[in-house]
Amino acid sequence: MWLDTYSDDFKKPPHFTSLKKLITFASDVNDADFTLRAKHRLERFRKEFEMANKVDPLLFHFCLCDEVDYVLQTEFCKPLEFHNIPNDTIAEQLTYIDAVSHPI
Repeated sequence: MWLDTYSDDFKKPPHFTSLKKLITFASDVNDADFTLRAKHRLERFRKEFEMANKVDPLLFHFCLCDEVDYVLQTEFCKPLEFHNIPNDTIAEQLTYIDAVSHPI
């Protein structure tokens, strides 16, 4: 099938017009299997395009934990950039995780 073998022919971001026309054609001829495969390919292309054009810095969601089921509501519960988290805070969290996952 052309879509599987030459999928780059349909990979024209940001609108993917050729692939959308192919989906419309497949729907018009009542080929449910082909329509579904083309829709999955469109979704994959959209995700690839979004990931390639993402410019947001990598953020970590980091919360301080006092106990296993209790999260402190502090300023550290908002998304932080990794390099802005104090070293001692990271060390405490890693020590805590190690202690919980390797009990004596």
